[in-house]
Amino acid sequence: MPYATPPPGIMPVVDAPPTPAISLAPGGRYVALVQHEAHPPIAMLARPYLALAGIRVDPRLGARRRLRRAGAVSVLRVSDGREHTLSLPDGAQVGMPSWAPDGRRFAVTADRADGVGLWVADAETGEATEIPGLTVRDMLGGDPSGGSGTFRWSRDGRSLLVLAAPAQREALPEPVPEPRLEEAT
Repeated sequence: MPYATPPPGIMPVVDAPPTPAISLAPGGRYVALVQHEAHPPIAMLARPYLALAGIRVDPRLGARRRLRRAGAVSVLRVSDGREHTLSLPDGAQVGMPSWAPDGRRFAVTADRADGVGLWVADAETGEATEIPGLTVRDMLGGDPSGGSGTFRWSRDGRSLLVLAAPAQREALPEPVPEPRLEEAT
Protein backbone atom coordinates (compact mmCIF):
# COMPACT_ATOMS: atom_id res chain seq x y z
CA MET A 1 0.00 0.00 0.00
CA PRO A 2 1.57 3.34 -1.00
CA TYR A 3 1.88 6.27 1.36
CA ALA A 4 -0.94 8.81 1.22
CA THR A 5 0.16 12.17 -0.15
CA PRO A 6 -1.64 15.50 -0.15
CA PRO A 7 -3.12 16.91 -3.36
CA PRO A 8 -0.58 18.43 -5.82
CA GLY A 9 -1.60 22.00 -4.95
CA ILE A 10 -0.63 21.48 -1.30
CA MET A 11 2.69 19.63 -1.89
CA PRO A 12 4.80 22.81 -2.35
CA VAL A 13 3.68 23.96 1.11
CA VAL A 14 4.34 20.55 2.67
CA ASP A 15 7.78 20.24 1.04
CA ALA A 16 8.86 23.86 1.57
CA PRO A 17 12.24 24.02 3.29
CA PRO A 18 11.89 24.97 6.95
CA THR A 19 13.44 28.09 8.41
CA PRO A 20 17.03 27.29 9.45
CA ALA A 21 17.91 26.98 13.10
CA ILE A 22 20.15 29.87 14.15
CA SER A 23 22.91 30.32 16.66
CA LEU A 24 24.16 33.84 17.36
CA ALA A 25 27.84 34.24 18.22
CA PRO A 26 28.89 36.07 21.38
CA GLY A 27 29.30 39.70 20.42
CA GLY A 28 26.72 39.36 17.64
CA ARG A 29 29.15 39.56 14.68
CA TYR A 30 28.20 36.16 13.20
CA VAL A 31 25.17 33.91 12.95
CA ALA A 32 25.39 30.18 12.26
CA LEU A 33 22.51 28.86 10.15
CA VAL A 34 21.74 25.13 10.37
CA GLN A 35 19.64 23.91 7.44
CA HIS A 36 17.47 20.84 7.96
CA GLU A 37 15.05 18.83 5.88
CA ALA A 38 11.32 19.36 6.20
CA HIS A 39 10.71 15.63 6.66
CA PRO A 40 13.16 12.97 7.77
CA PRO A 41 13.52 10.02 5.42
CA ILE A 42 11.72 6.81 6.37
CA ALA A 43 15.07 5.00 6.57
CA MET A 44 16.16 7.37 9.36
CA LEU A 45 12.97 6.79 11.34
CA ALA A 46 13.12 3.02 10.79
CA ARG A 47 16.65 2.55 12.12
CA PRO A 48 16.71 0.24 15.14
CA TYR A 49 17.33 1.84 18.52
CA LEU A 50 17.79 0.86 22.15
CA ALA A 51 15.54 2.39 24.81
CA LEU A 52 17.46 3.45 27.92
CA ALA A 53 15.77 5.42 30.71
CA GLY A 54 13.78 7.59 28.32
CA ILE A 55 16.64 8.07 25.88
CA ARG A 56 16.63 6.33 22.52
CA VAL A 57 20.11 5.22 21.51
CA ASP A 58 21.24 4.45 17.96
CA PRO A 59 23.60 1.49 18.49
CA ARG A 60 25.51 2.03 15.22
CA LEU A 61 26.32 5.66 16.07
CA GLY A 62 26.62 5.15 19.81
CA ALA A 63 24.54 8.33 20.08
CA ARG A 64 21.00 9.57 20.56
CA ARG A 65 18.53 8.55 17.89
CA ARG A 66 18.20 11.18 15.17
CA LEU A 67 14.69 12.30 14.21
CA ARG A 68 15.64 15.35 12.17
CA ARG A 69 18.17 15.55 9.37
CA ALA A 70 20.31 18.67 9.46
CA GLY A 71 22.95 18.69 6.80
CA ALA A 72 24.33 22.11 6.01
CA VAL A 73 25.83 24.78 8.23
CA SER A 74 26.61 28.25 6.97
CA VAL A 75 27.94 31.33 8.72
CA LEU A 76 26.55 34.77 8.06
CA ARG A 77 28.61 37.86 8.87
CA VAL A 78 26.06 40.34 10.21
CA SER A 79 27.89 43.52 9.17
CA ASP A 80 27.76 42.88 5.41
CA GLY A 81 25.61 39.76 4.91
CA ARG A 82 28.46 37.66 3.53
CA GLU A 83 27.76 33.96 3.97
CA HIS A 84 30.11 30.94 3.97
CA THR A 85 28.91 27.34 3.83
CA LEU A 86 31.09 24.97 5.86
CA SER A 87 32.90 22.24 4.00
CA LEU A 88 31.51 19.21 5.84
CA PRO A 89 31.32 15.68 4.39
CA ASP A 90 28.51 15.04 1.91
CA GLY A 91 25.39 13.81 3.67
CA ALA A 92 26.69 14.79 7.11
CA GLN A 93 24.09 14.92 9.87
CA VAL A 94 25.12 17.89 12.01
CA GLY A 95 24.20 19.17 15.46
CA MET A 96 23.77 22.70 16.77
CA PRO A 97 26.91 24.85 16.98
CA SER A 98 28.55 25.87 20.23
CA TRP A 99 30.44 29.17 20.00
CA ALA A 100 33.82 29.88 21.57
CA PRO A 101 33.82 32.89 23.90
CA ASP A 102 35.67 34.99 21.29
CA GLY A 103 32.67 34.67 18.93
CA ARG A 104 34.87 33.78 15.96
CA ARG A 105 35.06 29.99 16.22
CA PHE A 106 32.49 27.34 16.94
CA ALA A 107 32.30 23.58 17.27
CA VAL A 108 29.66 21.33 15.75
CA THR A 109 29.07 17.58 15.73
CA ALA A 110 28.72 15.59 12.51
CA ASP A 111 27.64 11.95 12.33
CA ARG A 112 30.03 9.50 10.69
CA ALA A 113 29.49 5.85 9.80
CA ASP A 114 31.33 4.81 12.99
CA GLY A 115 30.05 7.45 15.41
CA VAL A 116 29.84 11.17 15.97
CA GLY A 117 32.80 13.43 15.17
CA LEU A 118 33.49 16.97 16.34
CA TRP A 119 34.40 19.76 13.92
CA VAL A 120 35.80 23.20 14.71
CA ALA A 121 35.03 26.02 12.28
CA ASP A 122 36.29 29.55 11.75
CA ALA A 123 33.37 31.94 11.25
CA GLU A 124 35.40 34.43 9.17
CA THR A 125 36.72 31.95 6.60
CA GLY A 126 34.12 29.18 6.80
CA GLU A 127 36.88 26.57 7.11
CA ALA A 128 36.01 23.55 9.24
CA THR A 129 38.28 20.74 10.38
CA GLU A 130 37.45 17.55 12.22
CA ILE A 131 39.27 16.80 15.46
CA PRO A 132 41.07 13.55 14.54
CA GLY A 133 40.54 10.41 16.60
CA LEU A 134 37.66 11.83 18.64
CA THR A 135 34.25 10.18 18.88
CA VAL A 136 31.61 12.12 20.82
CA ARG A 137 29.03 10.47 23.08
CA ASP A 138 25.90 12.63 23.11
CA MET A 139 23.79 10.26 25.21
CA LEU A 140 24.69 11.60 28.63
CA GLY A 141 25.32 15.28 28.09
CA GLY A 142 21.90 16.77 27.68
CA ASP A 143 19.78 17.40 24.64
CA PRO A 144 22.07 17.93 21.61
CA SER A 145 19.49 20.10 19.86
CA GLY A 146 19.98 22.68 22.59
CA GLY A 147 23.76 22.66 22.16
CA SER A 148 24.30 21.76 25.78
CA GLY A 149 26.34 19.24 27.62
CA THR A 150 28.05 17.06 25.00
CA PHE A 151 30.88 19.51 24.47
CA ARG A 152 31.65 23.02 25.59
CA TRP A 153 34.40 25.56 25.28
CA SER A 154 36.71 26.48 28.14
CA ARG A 155 36.35 30.01 29.48
CA ASP A 156 39.43 31.20 27.60
CA GLY A 157 38.24 29.51 24.37
CA ARG A 158 41.49 27.63 23.83
CA SER A 159 40.17 24.13 24.49
CA LEU A 160 37.03 22.01 24.43
CA LEU A 161 35.63 19.77 27.14
CA VAL A 162 34.05 16.77 25.39
CA LEU A 163 32.08 13.71 26.51
CA ALA A 164 33.97 11.23 24.35
CA ALA A 165 33.93 7.50 23.70
CA PRO A 166 36.90 5.51 24.96
CA ALA A 167 39.42 4.53 22.31
CA GLN A 168 38.72 0.80 22.83
CA ARG A 169 34.95 0.81 23.08
CA GLU A 170 32.61 -2.14 23.13
CA ALA A 171 29.95 -2.30 20.47
CA LEU A 172 26.39 -1.73 21.67
CA PRO A 173 24.05 -4.67 21.18
CA GLU A 174 21.73 -4.63 18.18
CA PRO A 175 18.10 -4.21 19.22
CA VAL A 176 15.83 -7.21 18.86
CA PRO A 177 13.26 -6.60 16.10
CA GLU A 178 9.85 -6.50 17.71
CA PRO A 179 6.57 -4.72 17.23
CA ARG A 180 6.51 -1.25 18.78
CA LEU A 181 3.48 0.77 19.60
CA GLU A 182 4.06 4.46 20.03
CA GLU A 183 1.80 7.44 20.36
CA ALA A 184 2.45 10.97 19.15
CA THR A 185 0.12 13.74 20.26
